[in-house]
Amino acid sequence: SVRLHEMSVTMMEASKVPERATVPVPPYPGAKVSVALEANTMELNGRKVQCLPSMILLSADPVEKVLAFYKQELKGFKYKTEFFGMSHLFWNGRDDLDSVDIENSCATTHVGIRSQKPDVFMPEAKTHIVIIYKPK
Repeated sequence: SVRLHEMSVTMMEASKVPERATVPVPPYPGAKVSVALEANTMELNGRKVQCLPSMILLSADPVEKVLAFYKQELKGFKYKTEFFGMSHLFWNGRDDLDSVDIENSCATTHVGIRSQKPDVFMPEAKTHIVIIYKPK
């Protein structure tokens, strides 16, 4: 578990938390940023795919409370549940979005919410929030 902790700390140190003014989606109040990545290019099935900047936030609040916040804040976004209701997805711009479709999901502004098991970085975490965004 020490190795896992070192890996989490290394990821945190490598994370560059963006300026709030550049992120078009509000961070959940009180959530902690566990990972923040700048825009990048990844290789997927031999093709290069452009990915928007992204962040993973962890919150001690239950999924239902986080979900209520984003339903209020992201009124213009589309919404659906995935994986039999275990994951919640808000997105902007496309007709539909599937979080397993990496090529489209990493290039579309969206928020994904699901429950989180206790984490080395935040033992009290209950909710995992992914924000992928086109900077303002």
